[in-house]
Amino acid sequence: MKPVVNVRYRESGLLSPRREMSSFTRHLIRGALREHKLPGAEITVLYCSPRGIRKLNRNFREMDKVTDVLSFPAEDNPDDLKLQPAPYIGDIAICLPVCAAQAAEHEREPIDEIALLLVHGFLHLLGYDHGTTREKNLMWAEQDRLLALCLPSLLPFPRIRRITP
Repeated sequence: MKPVVNVRYRESGLLSPRREMSSFTRHLIRGALREHKLPGAEITVLYCSPRGIRKLNRNFREMDKVTDVLSFPAEDNPDDLKLQPAPYIGDIAICLPVCAAQAAEHEREPIDEIALLLVHGFLHLLGYDHGTTREKNLMWAEQDRLLALCLPSLLPFPRIRRITP
């Protein structure tokens, strides 16, 4: 069974073709799902505006501020996901304008920052966290592993022409 990756856009600011971004998103998340032995899983990714992510952050985390990525796991116990043939993993929301600003700040391409946030959000759905040094080290190591495994298969990357604030 092939994983289902739903990609949505809500005032995302993306001025590049959505088809390329959606394809990139699906391929990266499908690779991460395969690596974590969840080949029939379903996940939704939302690309949104600063206003949209702030609203989500306020409504679900009681934090009235803009952020780069939010994850909303469907299961309280991620270990239960592997017991289901086609589990719904959860939702990831990424604010593309914040992502573009972070990419510029770190002197990298926006698509590289998007890939990092996709994998970061995905790992949160699986129960990874970075609240302690030990948790952070584990999460960052898995993040690096997934990016190294999944990104080369996606070359060439889509060119992000512009993201509006």
